Amino acid sequence: MFVGRTAIRKWITLRGGGKWMTIVETNVMTFDRNARVSRNAEYWSLRQGRRPAARLGLRLLTAPHT
Repeated sequence: MFVGRTAIRKWITLRGGGKWMTIVETNVMTFDRNARVSRNAEYWSLRQGRRPAARLGLRLLTAPHT
């Protein structure tokens, strides 16, 4: 049996019409007993300009090398 919750934070930088935009998004997912997502709450913000993750308060996480 698996019941749990996780949060995923991401940012996307894109350019349209000659202007840079950054989308910052957080998803909070709850899983049921079968490890399927039973609830997904999505929060996002659109900001003008090209903003690196560090300036948005995000940390880059990398998977360990095996």
